[in-house]
Amino acid sequence: MEDNWKGIKETLTSTCQEVLCRNKRRHKKWISVDTLDNIQERENKKTVINNDLKQLYDTTKKLVRKHSKPERLIKDKKCKPITEIQEQKKRWLEHFVELLYSPAPLDSQDIEAAHTDIHLDVTLPTVEEIRMAII
Repeated sequence: MEDNWKGIKETLTSTCQEVLCRNKRRHKKWISVDTLDNIQERENKKTVINNDLKQLYDTTKKLVRKHSKPERLIKDKKCKPITEIQEQKKRWLEHFVELLYSPAPLDSQDIEAAHTDIHLDVTLPTVEEIRMAII
């Protein structure tokens, strides 16, 4: 059956090509081959330019990603921004000295103990409670 179909297909195809002639032109009659070549050349140039732009955009994107975050402004005690690096270092030193060496805010004797009178049921669960928890 398969061989019969192949034979019929080949016969039909060859007869059609002989009688009808295969149409080799895929463009309109008014467009010349030179014009088609020029169109193809222009499209190729556009492709090259677009690929170059893509590479440019990719490179720019990579460079922008490497950008570091801007430094935050440091302010003095009067809330004025400090721009000098040495002044900023002095302010950080001053801040941490105040933070670490300041006196304790409360005396430990003044702190009241927390209320710990909590009643908890600590009996073992029954078999029925375990069964209900599983189901």
